[in-house]
Amino acid sequence: MYASRIEETICKAIQFGFIDEIAKDAMLRNKFWTGLASQSLKNSTRHLYDSIKDFQYLLREIRKVQQEEAHTSTRQPKSKSAAVHAERAEVTESQEDMKKELRVLISKMERFYRVLPALYQRLCQSRSTAE
Repeated sequence: MYASRIEETICKAIQFGFIDEIAKDAMLRNKFWTGLASQSLKNSTRHLYDSIKDFQYLLREIRKVQQEEAHTSTRQPKSKSAAVHAERAEVTESQEDMKKELRVLISKMERFYRVLPALYQRLCQSRSTAE
C-alpha cells in the first residue's frame, strides 16, 4: 500500500512536469526504501537497495524479507514492553518520514501553482498563434 501511494504521487509529479520519466524508477526506489517504517527491515535490505535498480523487483524482494522477518518474530515472542516500545518507535519514525515527504510535496505543489498561470498563458498564446 505504501509503495502504491508513492508510485501514484510520483506519477502525478511526472504528469505535471515536476519529474522526468527517466528519473521515475530511481526516485521510486529511493522514496520507498528510505520511507520504510522498520529500521530492522532497512538494515536487512540495504544490500538489496544498493544492488537492485528496478523498483518492482526491489519491492518484491523487500516484501519477501519482510515476510521472513514477520514469520521469525512470531516464533520468537518479545517481552510485551519491548514490543510496545519498538512499535512506538517505528510509528514515530514513520510519522516523521511522512511529515518530511509531505513538506516536500507541499513545496513542489506550491512551485507548481506559482508556475501554472504562466504555463496557462503560454498555452493560450500558442493556441491563438496556431489559428
